[in-house]
This record gives sequence, structure tokens and C-alpha cells, in this order.
Amino acid sequence: MPESASIERRKIMQAFGAEILLTPAKKGTDGAIEAVYELVRNYPDKYFCPDQFNNPANWMSHYRTTAPEIWKDTEGKVRYVVCGLGTTGTAMGIARFAKDNKLPFKVVGVEPQIGHKIQGLKNMKESYPPGIYDKKLLHKIINVDDEEAFYWARRLAKDEGIFVGMSSGAALAGAIKLAQEIEEGLIVVIFPDGGERYLSTPLWSYPIIEEKKIDLILYNTFSEKREPFKPLNKNEVKIYTCGPTLNFRPHIGFYRRMLTADILKNYLKFRNYKVIHIVNLTDYDDKTIKLALEKDVDLKEITSKVEKEFLEDLKYLKIDFADKFPKVSEHLEDMKELAIKILEKDKAYERFSSVYFDISRFPEYGKLSKIDIKTLKPGATIDLEEYDKEEPYDFALLKRVHILELKKGYFVETPFGKVRPTWHIHCATISLKYLGENFDIYTSGVDLIFPHHENTRAVAKALTGKELANYWIHTGLVYFQGKKLSSENRITIEDIKEKGFTGRDLRFYFLRTHYRNPLNFNWKSLEDSQKILQKIDKYLALLIISEESILPKEENTKIWQTLRDFQNKWQQALKEDLNTPLAISELITFFKKIYPYLGNKLPVGFKEECLKILKRFDSVLKILRYPKEEKSEEILRKIQERDKAKKEKNYKLADKIRNELFKKGFLVLDTKVGTKVVSFKPWINQKY
Repeated sequence: MPESASIERRKIMQAFGAEILLTPAKKGTDGAIEAVYELVRNYPDKYFCPDQFNNPANWMSHYRTTAPEIWKDTEGKVRYVVCGLGTTGTAMGIARFAKDNKLPFKVVGVEPQIGHKIQGLKNMKESYPPGIYDKKLLHKIINVDDEEAFYWARRLAKDEGIFVGMSSGAALAGAIKLAQEIEEGLIVVIFPDGGERYLSTPLWSYPIIEEKKIDLILYNTFSEKREPFKPLNKNEVKIYTCGPTLNFRPHIGFYRRMLTADILKNYLKFRNYKVIHIVNLTDYDDKTIKLALEKDVDLKEITSKVEKEFLEDLKYLKIDFADKFPKVSEHLEDMKELAIKILEKDKAYERFSSVYFDISRFPEYGKLSKIDIKTLKPGATIDLEEYDKEEPYDFALLKRVHILELKKGYFVETPFGKVRPTWHIHCATISLKYLGENFDIYTSGVDLIFPHHENTRAVAKALTGKELANYWIHTGLVYFQGKKLSSENRITIEDIKEKGFTGRDLRFYFLRTHYRNPLNFNWKSLEDSQKILQKIDKYLALLIISEESILPKEENTKIWQTLRDFQNKWQQALKEDLNTPLAISELITFFKKIYPYLGNKLPVGFKEECLKILKRFDSVLKILRYPKEEKSEEILRKIQERDKAKKEKNYKLADKIRNELFKKGFLVLDTKVGTKVVSFKPWINQKY
């Protein structure tokens, strides 16, 4: 078993008399598989290996029992079966049964994200795919986050009295995502494990926080724990975000971390905090200057263009601007002075006109990133050849310029010579200047935790003796075709536009994955998100055109309770570490519950109250479009033409008219009280 296997799972096997061999946790199930195969190879007469990952008896058992049981118990009404993917035997057996018997249901696999902590499941990209696994037998694969799996497992126990484990929670999360995408159909979801095997894990063993007294719980990279958010100032929150380097237009992975900061700001404002937000612009560094020298153009010609593109992209995604966007080039003297102060405090040294931070004089180095410098390979993250340092792990604060930089005037004059401030002193200087020695939240991406954030923290604390930020919030990376997005593997906002998607589509797509988890970008998933947004548009349109009347007491009570539940649940989801996927799931669940009343009759006053709550929801997420009913003569004539075509069973013409109106921004709705048409305000101009 891997070291990460729960204590309960170990004790169960020990109760049967087994000796437990623990393999490295970082290898997960694969480490255990490797160890077992090695034992069997070395001692073939001593050990028996059932080998559930390659043994056809695994999938056959589900072919002969699970699959026919599902078909029989649903009386042939099942349309989708959702299974977690671990050994894959369940999914493969059911899928083969459906294929061989030509049955009309499909099997959907649920796979965790890369780097997951869901015991029993596999992410096929980072692990050994089982020999019995045939991806082609599956209708599709849905990826779920750890937080989603844990959330739904806890909800099952609390709301339904069904006590399940991690992989069951993941399967339910996948089934709920599937239900959001399809119009109708019976879904069967498999729960393969019980919760009692995971009582000691983060699924059930997590700190119970008295949530009534706090507004937000955040996962703090510094403590590696969920913590109640306690601002330094009762009514004000200060946030710093690492901004873009202005050499190339940022890729969409960068905007995902900007979106995290945006959601955080919106939520805090929703909770009535004043927010001060600073985002630096790196317009004077190795990358920008190198490009200017290569192209033989003025540095500002490059950086001004990229700055303009960056601000345009923020508007496109409806990400609010920061209060200030300080540029590195405007703070070079500040950075020089900061480096000199670090020298005066004996935390740095000068060598050959460069100034280096001496990490041996800062015992807390590594506390943020949890890096042990003894385990680092010199040269892996730093350049050992170009500059002469006392220790390979020390990092530059001021760097001696090259001769071409000297020629073009890209330097700062100091007592040590002509230098340039480095990346790590950039953020320390700017955050200290605009937010003070200790502020609330530092946000960025996980790829910058080490060395950049570790170094930034070290510089600031060495100078002030205080922690730079109380909370460090990091967004997961975006991957495309198995590689993280970077300057070499890029998808930009321009690429999104060229494919016909909007900023709203991309924003919604990002928010469907928890910000801390990695996101595997693909165009099909973006298209699926776009379709879900269109369904949400339809629900809102039906709400707008619905009439109101007095309903029977029981129905009236039920629908109002549904609205109250929705309000509580989406707020709770965002309160729990900005869990936007769950907030979106609650929105869709709410619409599906009230769908029988939409476009028909709603309780008196319900529409107004519902819109009020939806606008509060959207003040944080900013994904909704608000429609208005269209009654112009031109539109009514088109609808009369369409109604006539439908009456004459000329459905081709009816669909053509509907599609023409849709392209012009009008949505046609067929309701119980006749055909209605709505138009939507442009999302980009919508006020909150």
C-alpha cells in the first residue's frame, strides 16, 4: 500500500493477518503496483498476485452481475452509468455488456485531476493505465476535483444518510456534472466504497470551524491548512497579485490566476469589505530587455503594446482592474534603496558589482515553499556560471548588467556599479510600498511558490521582521496537450476569440474547476461549458417571462424553500475556499428544481426575490446575462411566420427562423402559454 493509504484500510488488512509494505506516498497506487510486481518476479513460488489491473476476471464480474442488475432494476430505462476509474473493472464490464447486447445506455468514467488525493482512483495521464482499460468503450471522461469529491461525499452522509468514501464522492460529483449537460435521461452512479475506511483522512478528519462567526475560509499555502480569514483591518482587505511580464501577451493560464483574485475581491466586497488591490507590471527585467535588444527597438515600444493587450484581455474576461498597476520601471530607485537596506542589515553581500541575498543568514528560508535546500540540485533553478556567489542557493537582488544593456542604458547607478534589480526584489519593493510591511493576502500561481515567492518573502521579512502577507493563495496551472501553458506552449485570448468563444465562455469554463486544482484545457470542454451557459440563459429567460399567481399552499411553500436553500448553499460554497464549481452546481440544481414552474406560473413576488438573489450570486461570479421580453412588431411577425410553419409541419423553416433570430441575439422560447422571445443585454457591458 502507499503511505497515503488510510489507517483504516491498513488495519483492515492487518486484521486478516497481512503484513503491510508501505511504498512512497508520492507514487500513489503505482508505487504499490511496482512493489508487488517486483515481489512476484523475485519470489514467484511464494506470492500470489490477483493483479486486478490486468486480470479479465475483474471486468467479467461486473459484466455478469453489476451490468445486468442495473439493466433489470431500471427496467431498461437507464441512459448513463457513471463509474470512478481505478482498476477500471466496473466501467469496462458494464460498457462491454452494453456494447455486446446493443443496449442504449452509455458509460461515463470519472477521473481525478493530476496530483489528486482521492484514494482508489487513477488519473491516467500521471499513472500506469490498467491493462484491462479500453478508453474507447467509454462515452466520455469527466474530471473532478478533490474538493468536489469530498463535498458530495459529505453531503451524501449529512443529507441522505449514505456513508461513502472518496471515490464514491467523486463518482457523484461526475454524475452531477453530467446531469448539468444533458436534457433528460436516467443516470445510475456506482458507489464502490464505504466511508468507514476513510475516517482518519481529510475526507472526514478536518478541522470543524465555527463558521457562523466568519465570512470566509481560505486554504493558506503558508500553513497548508484551511483557515478562517481574519483581516488585519476590520473593514478593509489588502491584496497583492503577481502581474504579467510585458514581453508577450499573457496566455490564458495567467488569466486564470487573475480570475482567482477577481473572485476573491468580488466575494469580499459582497461581504462588505473595502478591498485595496495591487498588481505589478514587470516592464523592466531579463525577458523584456532581452526582447528589446534582439529586435533593436525601444523597450517601451514592446511593453506598452503588451500592457494595452493585457488590459484589453482583463476587460474581455470582465476581471476588474486593480486599484493600481505599478510598473517596475517606475520603482528602480526604490528597489536599489531596499537592496542597500538589506545589505546594511547584514542579510546580503556584494560581489563583483552584484548584490546577493544570503539565505544562510535567514533561518526561516523554505518555510513558505517547504523546500529543503539540502535536497536541491545546484543549477536546477539558478545560474551558477554567470555570476560568482558565495553559495549556489543565494539569489541576486541587484544584478550587474551586460555590456549590451550598458550600451542601451538599461541600468541603475549604485555605489557598487551599474546594475538591474531582479525579479524577486520587484514584488517585495512594490508590495511593501503600496500595501505596507504586513498585508492580508498574496495571490499568484503555484508555479511561482519556489523560488519567487520564497525569495520575495525572505527579502521582505529580512527587512521588516514581519510576515509580508498573512495568507498566500495559489492557483493551479493550466495544461494543454499534457504540458503546462508557457511562453513555448501558448493559448491566448486571441486564440479563444478566433475559435468563436467569448470572454464569458472562458470565465465560466475556468470557474467550473476549483482554483487550487490544475486544469487540463481542451476545446471540447470549453464547448461543453458554452452549452451549459446557454441552458442557464434559457432558464433565466423563462424566469423573466413567467407570470405570477396564487399557488396551492404546499407548492408555494416548496418553491420558496427551494429559493432559500439555493441562497444558503451558494453562499456556503463560496465561503468554503471560494468553491465556484459547487456554487455553479447549486445554481443549475436550483433552476432544475423550479423548471416545472418556469414559463408558466410562479408564486406572487417570487420572480422579484429570485432575481435579487441571482444578482447577488452574480456580483461575485459575473457569468449571467439578464434578458428582457421582446414585443416589437418585427419580432412578432417573425414569430407568427414560425408558428405558421410549425402548424404546417414545416419544421425546417421553423428552425431556420429560430436560428436566424438567435444569431441576432434573440432567444425563442416555446412555452405552455405560447411562443415568447427575449433579448439579452451584452454581457460585457452589464453592470453589477
